Amino acid sequence: MYYGVVALVSLFQYGNVYCTTPKLKLLAQNYELQQRCLNYVANSQRTLPNLRDVFRIYSAMTWGTTVKDLCLRFNPSNLKINERKLVQFGVLEGIIRRVQKYPVYLGEHLDLQKSLSGASSLDEICCSTNINTQRLEDQLERDNNVILLWK
Repeated sequence: MYYGVVALVSLFQYGNVYCTTPKLKLLAQNYELQQRCLNYVANSQRTLPNLRDVFRIYSAMTWGTTVKDLCLRFNPSNLKINERKLVQFGVLEGIIRRVQKYPVYLGEHLDLQKSLSGASSLDEICCSTNINTQRLEDQLERDNNVILLWK
């Protein structure tokens, strides 16, 4: 990672939320980036997707909109787009970034109180406590003393 040879991306999940960065405009301006993108995100190398469709999906990545929501709305496979590769390319090129949930506990006593200070993302808490993401989210949603910050 130090020399820029390796990059880490978070695990792809349909429940993840992404938002665009200012680098999205480069996709509209840079022909080489457009070609790399279309080749990378295509379901098949024989038929490339339309740049307009790729750009529309990226543009629809907003706070609170999950990848699942986007797939239901646009049906990427019908547009010759592999949604996993679309997200991966966007993250690697800095076109999009993942929006994380940071739980904050507002009550007084809880075992996870230190973890729920807003400093650790939901993913970090799941890794450190060995709790399934869905189970932790369900638990936090039921607790009125917990709010989720998206950043």
